[in-house]
Amino acid sequence: MSNCRNRSAVLERPLTEIRRRYTASCYDLKMTVVNDAEGWNVEVRDGKQEQPLHSARRCSLAAAKLAAAEFAVIRMTGGMGAGTVDIVAQHLPWNESW
Repeated sequence: MSNCRNRSAVLERPLTEIRRRYTASCYDLKMTVVNDAEGWNVEVRDGKQEQPLHSARRCSLAAAKLAAAEFAVIRMTGGMGAGTVDIVAQHLPWNESW
């Protein structure tokens, strides 16, 4: 009987985990940001062929969105000032889903 109590008292992961997902398009690239128990996963794909071009992991939603926008801006424009990337990241219309 004591073995059952010891096993049930220790939960390594939550029983329910709600995943949040954000998607956006920029310069014909599809960007996705999804959370998990350890942070936020970023993926950027080619808009036409759906090939993965970039993936990253960040600790916050804002940092993940910035990483996606940064990749898109640098890939499609050859690079711009850091301030421009921040502005693009803040003004992209991100669609949220669960």
